[in-house]
Amino acid sequence: MRAILRSIAPRLALATALALAAAPGSGAGVQVQKAWGPVAAPQGAAWLEAAPRADGSVLAATGNAVFSLAPGGTAKLLRSGDRAVLDPIGDAFGLWVKETFQVFDAAGAPLGALPAPPFSRFRLSPGGKLVYAPRIAVRREEPWVESVRLLRPDGAAGAEFAAPGLDISRLDADRIVYTLPASLVARALDGKEVWSAELGVHKFESAADRTILVPRYVPGRVVHLEAGKRVAESPVEGVVWNLAIAAGGHLSAATTQTLLYVFVDGRRTAQVRLPVAYANSLDVSARGGVLVGGQGPQGEGLLLLYDRQGTLLWRGEAGVDRGAYRPAVRFAPTGTRFVAREQRGLTVYDLIGGQP
Repeated sequence: MRAILRSIAPRLALATALALAAAPGSGAGVQVQKAWGPVAAPQGAAWLEAAPRADGSVLAATGNAVFSLAPGGTAKLLRSGDRAVLDPIGDAFGLWVKETFQVFDAAGAPLGALPAPPFSRFRLSPGGKLVYAPRIAVRREEPWVESVRLLRPDGAAGAEFAAPGLDISRLDADRIVYTLPASLVARALDGKEVWSAELGVHKFESAADRTILVPRYVPGRVVHLEAGKRVAESPVEGVVWNLAIAAGGHLSAATTQTLLYVFVDGRRTAQVRLPVAYANSLDVSARGGVLVGGQGPQGEGLLLLYDRQGTLLWRGEAGVDRGAYRPAVRFAPTGTRFVAREQRGLTVYDLIGGQP
């Protein structure tokens, strides 16, 4: 009898997984398969950033070096310096090298270099076409943004505009969205204002003309804006830890410590209690996937894939060891692949069949 049970257990598990993937209201037939990994960072370092690319590779950075991870998990050193930063889609990266900020494409070819004064906070637009270069002064012994320059990697001047007290910013392919002490502002990359909203913002994410945010001093509330106008507002239980919004802005999500909220066009479609002690990371895709990385009740790293209705499609465990208890998750631009990054390893997964 035990032999019979052992022989049918794998088939029962597979049937259960397929039934879960085809649950009503979910992406029928969606399966998750590990493509490769975990890949440890070289020389005992830690992966601090990872950007899955449309071509199937991954651009990954330790504190001071950038690697290209090819399908199969081979890590190739591209460049190293003092500190590294990736663009949002893995098509370019920047390195602080002594007193310069150097920009490279995803193959490591140089695109240009800029002077890097003290307190510099450079970031890159997708593809490294523009460099976010705020002018920073020191007030009361603290760095203070006075204005923002958008420069080409070769140092050619682009737009510059006043942004006194800028705190959080997101640089997209066609605009920059940022917080000031009492407002949220969107500008085109030529510096012209697209819209502004008069409210204090604690945290936000944006895509196209849509924004998901948590107001300052109101931690238990999620607000959606369209072109700067408030279109929806939802209460949540507890403090919001993570926000995410998909390209196009139609699908968004938020997590508290243990709850997931999913929204479509600002309307809440799901509230799910997560099987985690802490929800550490969150991402969503335009294909409808909602991905959570969290710490399980026994300290293990958990990966959870949901659809837009809050149906659990897949559950996996992250990591090369118990140091993986805080996995960071990120979808590739295609939405058919995602990366789970933890302190000592990076793993790539494929979504096969159907659509969440």
